[in-house]
Amino acid sequence: MNLKVRLHKIKKFIFSEVRNFFWKCLSFFLFPRRSIVVISFYADYDSSLRYEIAANKLAKQLKKWRIPFDFGKVSDQGGYRKNSLYKPRFIYEKALKYKKTVIWIDCDSVLPSPESLIRMALQKTAFSAISPSGSIDKMEGFLLKFVFEARSLELLKFWTLHCTYASEKNLPELDHDALKSAILPRFDGKEFIGYVRLKPKIAGFKSSKAIDKKIEVSHEEVKTITHEERMELLLLAQRDLEIKQNFQN
Repeated sequence: MNLKVRLHKIKKFIFSEVRNFFWKCLSFFLFPRRSIVVISFYADYDSSLRYEIAANKLAKQLKKWRIPFDFGKVSDQGGYRKNSLYKPRFIYEKALKYKKTVIWIDCDSVLPSPESLIRMALQKTAFSAISPSGSIDKMEGFLLKFVFEARSLELLKFWTLHCTYASEKNLPELDHDALKSAILPRFDGKEFIGYVRLKPKIAGFKSSKAIDKKIEVSHEEVKTITHEERMELLLLAQRDLEIKQNFQN
């Protein structure tokens, strides 16, 4: 390695360290003064306990940055797919519990610094997600912000209804695909939806590099749902809910 390349790498490393230090310092002052809580859950469906271990590691990191959080263990809903479909319900219930802005983070996320959380907190829109392109097509699902107000609660309600119905009917749906392809398009053009533009290496990434067969199968199966079937799913879920409510009355 020649001297020029080595100096370039050293400069990049120093810049990265200074940048991360800046965001860490800012988190000490920002989050204690804002009505925000970071939430997540873990539900291990095998004996590896990888999600619990990852959640505990992330919790220690947030505590170090003085960021309020609420991580919980929930019972296995029936495997990877059904656990993922439980996510919107968990977020919705936490938003109603705290009556404040909640930021969801996947428990197996790795954050180089609190920058993505801070940028998310400063985003003025009621709903925010990470997207390198600043649009829905490249939207990431591991970090989502919901301000406690009617519009974002309505979005959460529809997302919860969609995913709960898909789980009950054992349909090959996943939480992120439902949000991106069925729920957000219904709110397309709304001013309360915003995206934080960050590159993956800055925003964060998933620590689960080794994807097991169950996860791989779930991500392949979800591709079998057509756009028309997905858009109709929420209508079926609403109709099913109305039938249940009428039966109870």
